[in-house]
Amino acid sequence: KDQMTYCGAFWSFAQMLNQASLADVVREEIVSAVRYATVGHEINKQAVGEAGLIRALVAILHPGPNEGSMRVKQEVAACLRIACDESESNSQEMVKCSGISGLLELMATGPLQAKEEAIAAISNACLAYSKNLEYVTAKARADLQEITFSPQFGDEVKLYAKCIQIAWNSTRNR
Repeated sequence: KDQMTYCGAFWSFAQMLNQASLADVVREEIVSAVRYATVGHEINKQAVGEAGLIRALVAILHPGPNEGSMRVKQEVAACLRIACDESESNSQEMVKCSGISGLLELMATGPLQAKEEAIAAISNACLAYSKNLEYVTAKARADLQEITFSPQFGDEVKLYAKCIQIAWNSTRNR
């Protein structure tokens, strides 16, 4: 893990993910490597943002030439959950590239595991940089309210959903 930043791997990964012709299986492996390298490693987490990987990851969520399969999108959400956790700079980058809207779309249309990862990523991004809350729509807030009472979702995801709601309400009560 320690050598990922120093050898320029994150920059190379960003360049690769920006290639529209890249196969989904390769995208998934790159995203998995980034996720693994950032868990519990603050230097790597910072390098992910500096290398432009937040934008490259978010591009996979949105329709367009770099859009990934549902499986890759789920892995992207998991990676963004880690990258934005207590990282203001990475979470700020989410505002610049419409990261929250991409995650909200995944939350609305993805399978259960993708929804769970998207909710966790939204929560971490919003808690690290409150401007992200502006992009959590009324429909999404209603969906999050339903999720907090749904037996379909685990306690951890319900907590993430509740955190988004509390953060949103606290910014409106100022």
